[in-house]
Amino acid sequence: MIIAAAFSHAAPETLCLLLDALIYSGLTVAVSSCDAARATTLYLAACLLLNAPRHLVAARAACNQFPTAEGQLTRLPAAVTTEATAVAKGSVWQWLPAAVLVGLALIGWDPRFSVVAVLLAAEAHFIACRVHGDCRGGKPAPTLAVLMLHAAGAATGCPVEVTLSLHRLLVCWTYFLTGARKLYCVGLRWCDGKNLQLMCAIQGLYHDHEPEASLNFFLSRRRQLCAVASVGVVAAQLLLPLALALPQALPLALAFTLSFHAMNLVLWRINFYPAW
Repeated sequence: MIIAAAFSHAAPETLCLLLDALIYSGLTVAVSSCDAARATTLYLAACLLLNAPRHLVAARAACNQFPTAEGQLTRLPAAVTTEATAVAKGSVWQWLPAAVLVGLALIGWDPRFSVVAVLLAAEAHFIACRVHGDCRGGKPAPTLAVLMLHAAGAATGCPVEVTLSLHRLLVCWTYFLTGARKLYCVGLRWCDGKNLQLMCAIQGLYHDHEPEASLNFFLSRRRQLCAVASVGVVAAQLLLPLALALPQALPLALAFTLSFHAMNLVLWRINFYPAW
């Protein structure tokens, strides 16, 4: 994030993304004093309400039209020709279902149903907008699993504390499996820096129109820095479940996840913050 701030004087978009990450992080800290169910509801509701106007505008852009089933783009933004830049028609009514569900979540009389309502609002928002990389982080399976978990808990009368504990377990287990899969499929070679160099170079071509101000291209030319970052990410993903057993590790785990998602947002425009 420090490097991103240094580059942002030449790339205003990087500064905006960095500010986005700081807002999400600040929101996380602000709601952490509430009980878990209310904190989850307030956090997701704030994410949806703050992003709705931007997502509705972005969903109408030429490069976001006709996405794949997962909401990914079918064409690179730079490949959209002048003749194809017509803005699609849109209406605020397409976001109405999500707005109604957010309202029900905020005034909900039962925290179990409030969490379900706000998770349903997130899904409705994704379906309406389909904004590349900025709704569910491109990872629908975990978010749908969380929704089904809370829906089953509310339907069976399970205490919300138990459901949220399973929610935490699912999140930490997903991180662990992500790190384990890297080592299982590639081995320690995944951390040699070359893989991250390639990913940064590809994302730079995809997103960054000014190579001299691109943080992706900056990292893609520095293998040692990419190797250090790769080792840190894998180690943190594998160790994150320890935060469930060691309460003293929770602040460190939270700092890692917020920083990790900040890097995803600033570098690759993938917004995992509202995904959980």
